Amino acid sequence: MTLEADAIRAVIDTHADLEAWFARKDVAAWNRFEESLADDFTMITPDGVHCDRATVLTGVAAAGGSWGTDFTIRIEAAGAHIYGGDLAVVVYREVQTGGSRPPSVRWSTALFSRAPDGRMLWRHLHECWTT
Repeated sequence: MTLEADAIRAVIDTHADLEAWFARKDVAAWNRFEESLADDFTMITPDGVHCDRATVLTGVAAAGGSWGTDFTIRIEAAGAHIYGGDLAVVVYREVQTGGSRPPSVRWSTALFSRAPDGRMLWRHLHECWTT
């Protein structure tokens, strides 16, 4: 696969893992999610909070299994752009529905790099709310 396709696949696969974790506390999904984040991963939440990897993992871990078994995440309009070497940026729309939380929609921009073993690593994620 191409770098673009691999980066988009990483977005889709990671959100499938997050859905499984939030809905059913699927431990295999958690392990894949944790391994997908680079050691220096950072995130800016839709509310503008800047988080490091440890903060993100702590928050996601605490929410495992708490959002209801009908919780879903849908990825739409994903597109990738290559910025030289093994770096790719993916822009996508994320729709969360069901479960114990109100529906939410956000646009996200994610930076990926390819690890020496071929995996795609999340380096940075910036999310913003949309209607």
